[in-house]
Amino acid sequence: HSFLLFGSLWGILTRLGMQWIGGFASSQVFAIVWAQMVGCFVMGFSIRKKNEIERRNRSFPPFFVLLGTGYCGSVTTWSTMSNDIFTAYANLSEPAGTSRFTGFLSGMAILLITLAAVQGAFQVGIHLAITTPMVPLHPRKAPRSQQRLFNLLTVLIGPLFWLGALFLLIFGPASYRPNFSFAIVVGPFGAIARYHISRLLNPISSTLPYGTLFCNTLSTTIVAVMQLLARHPRNALGCAALKGVVDGFCGSLSTISTMVVELRGLSTFHSYRYILVSWAAAQCALVVILGSWVWS
Repeated sequence: HSFLLFGSLWGILTRLGMQWIGGFASSQVFAIVWAQMVGCFVMGFSIRKKNEIERRNRSFPPFFVLLGTGYCGSVTTWSTMSNDIFTAYANLSEPAGTSRFTGFLSGMAILLITLAAVQGAFQVGIHLAITTPMVPLHPRKAPRSQQRLFNLLTVLIGPLFWLGALFLLIFGPASYRPNFSFAIVVGPFGAIARYHISRLLNPISSTLPYGTLFCNTLSTTIVAVMQLLARHPRNALGCAALKGVVDGFCGSLSTISTMVVELRGLSTFHSYRYILVSWAAAQCALVVILGSWVWS
């Protein structure tokens, strides 16, 4: 859990930072795609190097939990992308008079561009890992005092950074709250929930990762509820809290980088079924919850 807290916190900051950098006015693509690509690139690199390092050092799996599940899983997000797709389908951010067909094409463009971009970024990460030589290791047993210190650091690093984020939320500038401080406080718990749900549900089937599917659908459902609540008059602190749940908890509970890894392990038919079921489940949740208000 300590590694998940630490990795997720930095993953959320990376995603929000990439969205801010990529959100310039003349951008030809939607800002979130940059974060999705970064997360999948790092995931591809770490997956390829994981196999090499595990052959040399059995202590690597916790670090992969930090990097793959914590960091990459929190950089990438399925719920934000699904909400953007629904917004395009429903013409919520388009000028009045925009046709339904135009909105449908805009939504499909978000889905297809994201899927192509993350697959490409994942493959580039693998290629870079292949061309990057491994550093020769000469393992030796560390003194017991060093082992205890290392174990203590691994236990404390996550909670200490999370407490720092909490102090920043409470005592930091109010302008930080809607931008990132609420998100980095509540977000790591989404990554922890995703980790345990995936471990519980993914073994059910070898052809459909129920754990990741459930996390992505649940996260999108929560996003829809938060969007609905945000449309009612609320004070600045309440709006910042709602945005923090969407960017932090929901962004970390859902993931695309793990989906890319899972898709690589499925057959062609099961891969397409996985994508279609994930897309349909998320859009149905948004239509039922958010659409009922939009079209009422």
